[in-house]
Amino acid sequence: MTKRGRHARRRSSIVVALALVVLPSPAYGRAGDLDQSFGRLGRVTTDVTSGSPTLSAIGSQPDGKLLAVGYFVGNTNGNVLVRYNADGSLDPGFGMGGRLFETGEERSPGDVALQPDGRFITAEESFSDGYDLVRREADGTIDATFGVEGRVTTSFPGGSVGAGRLTRQEDGGLVVSGGFSAPLPAGAGRGSVARSLVALARYRADGSLDARFGGDGRVTTSLGPGSTGAADHVVQPDGKIVVAAGYSGRFGRPRSITLLRYEVDGSLDRSFGVEGRARVVRGTNRVRALALAPDGGLVVAGTKTRETSFVARRLPDGAPDQSFGREGLAVARFGSSAKFLAGVSAMALAPSGQVLLTGLVLDRADRADFGLARFTARGALDRSFGQAGLVITAFGGSGVDELPSDLSLDPGGKVVVAGFRSSPTSPPEDFILARYHTQPFSNLGPLARERTIEDFIDQGVRVPLGCSQSCRARIELTVNRSYARQHGLPTVVGRTSLGLTQPGQSSTVVRLIPKARRAFRTEQPGTLRLEVRFDAEGRTRELSRRLLDVAPVK
Repeated sequence: MTKRGRHARRRSSIVVALALVVLPSPAYGRAGDLDQSFGRLGRVTTDVTSGSPTLSAIGSQPDGKLLAVGYFVGNTNGNVLVRYNADGSLDPGFGMGGRLFETGEERSPGDVALQPDGRFITAEESFSDGYDLVRREADGTIDATFGVEGRVTTSFPGGSVGAGRLTRQEDGGLVVSGGFSAPLPAGAGRGSVARSLVALARYRADGSLDARFGGDGRVTTSLGPGSTGAADHVVQPDGKIVVAAGYSGRFGRPRSITLLRYEVDGSLDRSFGVEGRARVVRGTNRVRALALAPDGGLVVAGTKTRETSFVARRLPDGAPDQSFGREGLAVARFGSSAKFLAGVSAMALAPSGQVLLTGLVLDRADRADFGLARFTARGALDRSFGQAGLVITAFGGSGVDELPSDLSLDPGGKVVVAGFRSSPTSPPEDFILARYHTQPFSNLGPLARERTIEDFIDQGVRVPLGCSQSCRARIELTVNRSYARQHGLPTVVGRTSLGLTQPGQSSTVVRLIPKARRAFRTEQPGTLRLEVRFDAEGRTRELSRRLLDVAPVK
């Protein structure tokens, strides 16, 4: 064996690290990092009204554009719809410069369903009784071919009904779930809760009620003498509908969450759970979201106590999925004693089975920020996401709560959380959005190719920087602990701090000088941290995507 060969093998565990101090657009990062190509460093703030707005729902189009719907209350009331380009900018082809205002409206959008042709339908709830379905063209104008002049009004006999969730079926039909409230019976005791039921309606693609469902397109279901309401639903590929409902007894107790599955004709599916019903959680009725897994399983999310959230997974027949959490239920407290996720607003299911939850994060002064958490497909907190499974995002502003309402996975697999600002003193006027990476990401380019130790020793390796402005760098040469102990070396072999790079610098060369173990040199300082690990033959084995400190140079 040559001297050169012995040397290459002896140094096979070297790790080269270029430490990032400032990075306007990260070259790599981990799941849960803000996507800095979206808006301003991953965040978007949109002025939407002169009143107090509420963002109700957001949807992702196949082209990556986002549609947010909501309403505002102030001197005048009305609805507001906003469409964003994939980069977070307003879409000038929608409404007026990306925003559409409808003043004087008495019905507020609660959910939105997107069509493949760019049109979309909103479910708009009345402040008194009933709800409307409204279909609009891609530019926001009303589609007069739907219902009566673009609008379908629905009420349920004997009480009032509210629309909670809206889903578009593969055949273009629509399903709406919500709650039906009946008047209190005569002689109801003090403290009684008005009786309410699950309300479900199915429509044909033209907006007419589908009489094949429940006889007239409408179905109500009670879980007991107290209050029942549908929080969410999914439509299975076979046309069956599963509803997640919360129940509260006549005097507020007991509380529980139950899944109900309906046949295509609106009757309960007796093969599901017990006579069409599967109880998921006891002690709470705060269910927020339901998702259908690729294998036909059902995932339910909600809030158990002020500081704990839950995710439950059921098999296609309604039985608990024993492979998930503890007997099909995972309960977690996100955050620390200073900040914690205080309630689930929405959920999304990644293709890999991971569960994403968004909700408000409260500090001890009850100020709210965006929270985004992730469970693994087995129901454990995903420690590779954010900080121990939780990401907290603030938009800035004193005395202002930032409340997440909904989230959506875009075509690229990134997750968008959308909400609004709220203040008890001076009403803010903003919709707020944030987009996050859901997988580790890398834009390291040439360095991802196979490299050997000799490359670093002889010629050096050119490293892409991704720095568009002056940056400061720290470079370290390290070895792993076992190798260091074996050869009597310190873990950190060499370290140096370098000056400022030139604006626009795109790469630098890193060279190792093995005879002087504490020495190595670069051509111009670097700006990003990367770790290159070598296998026994000295080839690049893996590239770390962890970031070091990020701070602006002043």
